[in-house]
Amino acid sequence: MENISYFYAVSAYEAPEDIELIPLKINFQLFSGLNWKKLSSKTAMGFLTVALSLSVLSAAGQAMAAEKVGSKGTEVVAIQRCLKDLGYLKSKADGYFGPITKKAVSSYQANNNLVVDGIVGTRTAQKLKSDCSSSSKSTSITTSLLKQGSRGSAVTKLQDNLRSLSFYNNKSTGYYGPITKNAVIKFQKSQGLKADGIVGSNTQTKIQASLKPKGKDKETSYSSILRVGSKGSQVTSLQQRLKELGYFKGNTTKYFGQITKKAVIDFQRVKGLTADGIVGPKTWSALEKSKIGVPEDDNYPVLRRGDSGPKVRKLQKLLKIKVDGLFGPGTEAEVRRFQRDNALKADGIVGLKTWNALKGIKYPEIEDRFCINRPTISYGAKGEHVTYLQKRLRDWGYFSSNSTGYFGSKTEAAVRRFQQAKELYPDGVVSKRTWEALGNPGCANTKLHTVVVPLTVPEILERVRSFAPNATVHNSRLGKYVSAGKFKNYYRAKQLKDRLRNNGLDARVVYM
Repeated sequence: MENISYFYAVSAYEAPEDIELIPLKINFQLFSGLNWKKLSSKTAMGFLTVALSLSVLSAAGQAMAAEKVGSKGTEVVAIQRCLKDLGYLKSKADGYFGPITKKAVSSYQANNNLVVDGIVGTRTAQKLKSDCSSSSKSTSITTSLLKQGSRGSAVTKLQDNLRSLSFYNNKSTGYYGPITKNAVIKFQKSQGLKADGIVGSNTQTKIQASLKPKGKDKETSYSSILRVGSKGSQVTSLQQRLKELGYFKGNTTKYFGQITKKAVIDFQRVKGLTADGIVGPKTWSALEKSKIGVPEDDNYPVLRRGDSGPKVRKLQKLLKIKVDGLFGPGTEAEVRRFQRDNALKADGIVGLKTWNALKGIKYPEIEDRFCINRPTISYGAKGEHVTYLQKRLRDWGYFSSNSTGYFGSKTEAAVRRFQQAKELYPDGVVSKRTWEALGNPGCANTKLHTVVVPLTVPEILERVRSFAPNATVHNSRLGKYVSAGKFKNYYRAKQLKDRLRNNGLDARVVYM
């Protein structure tokens, strides 16, 4: 008790004349309803600590001048204790008001509509006293409830976690508004919990359990969410993994800065993840599953607008455009067009899928294949047929999102709207009639740019199939020929023709 008394003794502080002091009264009856005899010594000590902290804040409202950087003493300890309880301060309450404490105060002020100056004046002190008084009502065993209207770092962490679990798609703001509430309700429904939009101990436990990778022990799992500002050994491990995969070029450190964020975003875009630069369970999982050097290597790096050099020249040669080594607006436009023509995400960034398409690695002849195989697909389906469906719906103006390859609620709603417009039964299922109404390029009675190769010897078919796996043999009045692919877009047909000719095949493009 002597230590606590010493730690929380209130020292007088002389206020400058221009600070208006507002007497603050603290109601110690807040603790009068507690049965102190039934509380453990540890719990009782916790309540006593809160009570003493509140008493200091109350005294601060009466006799304390503005606490700011450089201030020392038990008043600062009380402020730091309160900020720690509210989740704004992670360091120890050492009684010194330094830059870390100032940053915590500023964050608290920003989230509580106070003047953001990092100084604890009368209004900030009064608000701190009120919030700490409220937080003392929660038990030491369970976490404080988070609900609409809550603010602070606990809300930020909640939003980060919900985003990692794909329930929250916005930026983390630290404010628990309607969007966060709806995300919580969706999560609660998915877990069979009471869907009230309030995060209590049960919901928090389920969130933490969902974040843990299955089948991993504590030593090998990466459960921490990392973002700009994160520090420690897991950041080093992240950077090392990104370096192995060819995304991170600098030296590994223990700090997550802008260079690390850019590397994470590049990796997420290549893997089709939400490119927010935050490393959650899905990004960790993708990092663990990725194979080193395939194909995120120095020969085929992630390229975007603003890059320059020999790798950009290689890209421009593959695109058959002006080669100047500068990734400017013109190159970006060509990349986007190429991506759209290949049913890729048209973001103008050259990653794994775009490089593969440009190089012809198992190049999917989408239009040709979809005429032969158009399966019935519906909610829950995944794969290239869904990607192509989303592309066609976007062409018709019924789907505004990026192609993901997953048939979710947005895709189903778009299909229903399209079916209604075409006077088809709006069941959200894409079967033969819906495919026909979508007008798949390359099908019945539609002239297309066809890449053909005369079949002068049987070996030619196998040679063509090494570049176009779905190539087929046809007869004409001039003899047999191999159809390497049919395209609505001449640019793409020319790409395949040039690739075949560069490998000794007599390929040409015929419009038929």
